[in-house]
Amino acid sequence: MGMILLMEKFIYIVVVYSLQMAYGDTSYFNDTIYVNSTGNGGINFANGTYGASILGDSACLVTGSTGISAGTIQFKNMVQSATSSNSITASGSVLFNVYSNSFLGKVNFTAPNLIVKSTTFGDSTSLTKTGHTLNNTWDGANIYNGVVTITNGNTSTAYVKLASQNADTYNKDVYFNAGSGAIQAANAGTNIYNGNVIVNGNNVTFNTSGGTLKFAGEENQEFGGGTNTLTFNKLIVDKAGGNVTLNQPITIDSLLQLTSGIIYTDTIITLKATATSTGASNQSFVDGTVKKIGNTAFVFPVGDEGQWNPIEITAPSQISDAYIAKNYLNQQTYGNTKDTSIQRLNTCSYWTLTRSAGTSKVYVKLFWDSLRCGLYDTSGLGVSSWNGTKWEDLGNGGMNGNVLSGEITSDTTSSSYIAFTWAYRTSSNAIIDIAISPILNLGPPAWNHSISEDYFGYNGANILDAGQYYSDLASDPNNFNLPVLKNKGISTIRLNGGTFGNYWDWRTGWFIPEDNLPFDWYYTRLSHKREIPNHAPGDPFVNDMSLFKISNDIVGGRPIFQLNSMTSSFNYEVASLYRAGELNLPVKYIELGNEFYLGDEQFKERFPSSLDYINYATEFTDKLKGNCSFFRYQSCCCRSLHSQWNTR
Repeated sequence: MGMILLMEKFIYIVVVYSLQMAYGDTSYFNDTIYVNSTGNGGINFANGTYGASILGDSACLVTGSTGISAGTIQFKNMVQSATSSNSITASGSVLFNVYSNSFLGKVNFTAPNLIVKSTTFGDSTSLTKTGHTLNNTWDGANIYNGVVTITNGNTSTAYVKLASQNADTYNKDVYFNAGSGAIQAANAGTNIYNGNVIVNGNNVTFNTSGGTLKFAGEENQEFGGGTNTLTFNKLIVDKAGGNVTLNQPITIDSLLQLTSGIIYTDTIITLKATATSTGASNQSFVDGTVKKIGNTAFVFPVGDEGQWNPIEITAPSQISDAYIAKNYLNQQTYGNTKDTSIQRLNTCSYWTLTRSAGTSKVYVKLFWDSLRCGLYDTSGLGVSSWNGTKWEDLGNGGMNGNVLSGEITSDTTSSSYIAFTWAYRTSSNAIIDIAISPILNLGPPAWNHSISEDYFGYNGANILDAGQYYSDLASDPNNFNLPVLKNKGISTIRLNGGTFGNYWDWRTGWFIPEDNLPFDWYYTRLSHKREIPNHAPGDPFVNDMSLFKISNDIVGGRPIFQLNSMTSSFNYEVASLYRAGELNLPVKYIELGNEFYLGDEQFKERFPSSLDYINYATEFTDKLKGNCSFFRYQSCCCRSLHSQWNTR
């Protein structure tokens, strides 16, 4: 039969024998439970098969006036429905056995020995081991719904081993504090971390057994706190939203699985010879440095500025060999001295690849994608390596793909391992005069017809090299791109072309400052966060429309004005067309946004469906026609990669 206790306070003092509470049935406590234990018998809640305790009203657990200095205190099958705080502290060699409970209020348990399993904590929780004699092993299956701090405060080497049998779940931030005694976390199963993981001390590990740490939170998460290298058995990044920032070097024994969420780090991620990496994509990769030890081929899952851009090596000869890689989505800064067989270097990305151990020489495979760093053509493409004084031509040992995406392997190994990029070699046909016929010949005569001279055009963003502006084209008559612009048959040029046009301020010719973005948005690409390039007072901005006009006049055609449909307003964008009129730039074509079919979260938030975009475009053009009858509307932003219209 159960017991209902309604008195104001209860003090249990144990001298020799064990006190058994809620042994065989459910007992109800509606006020503070003061716990005292000065004898070896200890106190057991729910030690029987059907025992349980309900902590209702303002019931909570508190250390009594005589304290807890001996025995074992078992808190089992407790359900706290109140939000009162629980605070129990013990000394001596006391053991707290916390088993199959649910606490709604805050919890602060401190004891020489502490074992916690199968318990749900609803609020902030602090669990501290102070004893230095016994190791404490927690079976796991604990759920922490509030911020939790787990501390091994002993001054010797006794450890706390977490999740030894079943995985734990951390739904908020977790703090691991370890001194000379270790905290061994994530020993079994897949341990879920939905908040930040803060590590204090140099004695916290995640690889003692075969468990997995999984970042799965809906928001950005951070990991680390110290400077020493932390070791994982398996690390999975599969987040519902946001990314992960690693503030501490880590080493992985077995697996790095990248599914959803980018890892940002200014330190280094090391994969041992036994470790593999799987699943990297534009949705999940490492924006930082990755080191691989071993004698197997490896694809480094690196990228930069929100874009996955891997680099692959063939198998080194020794298991102790090691290579370190990082990707940069910008032009290399080593210099332009190169083999005579190289005509032109990649100007939008490069990789550092250094050999940190061993003497093996590996072949290198580079990747490209039109979303991050595209090609003019694949003809004559090769791999190039910086040897300290010049870029070497490593040739083409095999290539797959096309200008949209592909991969190329070096034909020879490098004399040194510093930096790599792809290059157009002397035999390249990538840089050619463009001859375009105004007649479209498709087959039978009935299919053939003349096409408008402004059917073909240039994407304005692609006539500029990385780090180059319209002011550079305007001031350098010998610029490489200008002769290309003079090709006959091309009579249009697109202003603000590309997805960055969705964040563009036409007045400054640069990205809208992040703190001026609507909807509390923030930039996910570092390039968008860069400050407006310096310009002298009174001079136009480096991408001012008046400077764009010089390039457009060389083409001798009509621009396509891509208006910012994401982060700007109707009136502000229409003002750009009036500015074009002031400069005698013909206003014939406009484009409302770009590439909203891509999976960017902000794109989907702004236009959840094609119908939302159509409604926006219809309203915009109706207003535009009412203000400016000489504009003709052109929409090009709902086309998929397979040229199927209005798909996402």
